[in-house]
Amino acid sequence: MKKVLMIILVLISFETYPCTSFILRENNSLYLGKNFDYPIGSGFIFINQRDDIKTGVCLPPEKPSQWVSKYGSISFNVYGKDLPMSGMNEKGLVIETLWQDETVYPLPDERMALPELGWVQYMLDRCSTVDEVMNSDKQIRVANTSMAKVHFMILDSFGKSAIVEFIEGKTVITTRDDFPIEVLENQTYQQSIDYMQKYALGEKGYEHPMKDVRERFEMVQQMIRDKNNNDNPIDYSFNVLKTVSFTADKGYYPTQWSVVYDLKNRKICFRTKDLTTIKSIDLNQFEFICTENIVVSNLQVESGKLQPKDFHNYNLEEAKLHLRTVYEEAPVTKGKLSDEFLEQILNATNKKPCNN
Repeated sequence: MKKVLMIILVLISFETYPCTSFILRENNSLYLGKNFDYPIGSGFIFINQRDDIKTGVCLPPEKPSQWVSKYGSISFNVYGKDLPMSGMNEKGLVIETLWQDETVYPLPDERMALPELGWVQYMLDRCSTVDEVMNSDKQIRVANTSMAKVHFMILDSFGKSAIVEFIEGKTVITTRDDFPIEVLENQTYQQSIDYMQKYALGEKGYEHPMKDVRERFEMVQQMIRDKNNNDNPIDYSFNVLKTVSFTADKGYYPTQWSVVYDLKNRKICFRTKDLTTIKSIDLNQFEFICTENIVVSNLQVESGKLQPKDFHNYNLEEAKLHLRTVYEEAPVTKGKLSDEFLEQILNATNKKPCNN
């Protein structure tokens, strides 16, 4: 008997760097895969600890916010500590950041504000389920002064998923029941459906060269649909990601890394553009106990299986050099942040005493 296969696919585009992410459901297992396409490939894998005091720094006039982490997590960061692009916590909650050109963040109100990537870290720190993330909207909002226009895809170990978007200044949360084809890209959901219906690829459209980035919506859907029962889900996920990856010669920023989360086993697999061998991280090997040090690994690592011993202390000088480089290289932030504000970010990066 053919196994029941359900999919949630998320496709996004930074116009010139169209990332791709999807979630594969197969029997009792659940996998989330993502390509990160961006001009910058440097970054860190952070081990985020429990009982850690955090500070979220927003552009003025928004005020800094502070919280204490409840859960440990592992995250992929370009912009430094507590500003992850994505990650998974020890409870199996996964959050992905996706570009959305039509994003308009809420106006300031009585809720605590966090920068768009700080929002990701807060949810990994404080929530174990999608329901908890959804309920947190009563207390937390993305700062109106956030620079990147993003929306979020969230999945928990119980199989519940949601899309969090900011439309006309309102937080809009869509659960899986409301997108039956379970596909999303940088357009609105309905625009993606309309495009697919108008420009249908035909059977096995993923075997042909991509003519428009919006075709990824249907290409990945078809690939998941056509998955064979004998295909290893992690290997197959990387194959899907390879099919919709980009190189500089295609007119887009290249795929800098690909990652697949195995929620059931609390495992993360990834590979980078320059080091294509698949590496893995088993969250079950990490204690996430709060210490006086920030612990990281460089994203460009050759080790096949990253263990706690492969992570090192992240010092403020290292953070300073990295942050100044990436903030000046990234199109979203280049030339837009003052030295004073960068110092605020660095101060927030500095480790605080544990809350225990």
